[in-house]
Amino acid sequence: MDEQKILIEQLEQLVSEFEAQFDAFQLPLTEFLQDFWYHRMMNFYSERNPFDKKYYEETRHLGISWEVDDGPIPLVVQLLGPELQELDTTGKV
Repeated sequence: MDEQKILIEQLEQLVSEFEAQFDAFQLPLTEFLQDFWYHRMMNFYSERNPFDKKYYEETRHLGISWEVDDGPIPLVVQLLGPELQELDTTGKV
């Protein structure tokens, strides 16, 4: 439930920021999405999760082990850019 709460708070903050910036820039919607908002969302997705190293160490003491799944990582498709780009799993275009 805490994870959902964090995601809801992030969404509410992004919506408020979107509305404020869209009003401030006075750009056509497509131009705003492709320029300012595209870069803002890439920065948002690049941010690390809210759990720091201390969090992982404390959960390890509780018997919880955080490990990366060895399954395949799907391609990332960037939809809001001026052109559609597919990234491979290394992050290269």
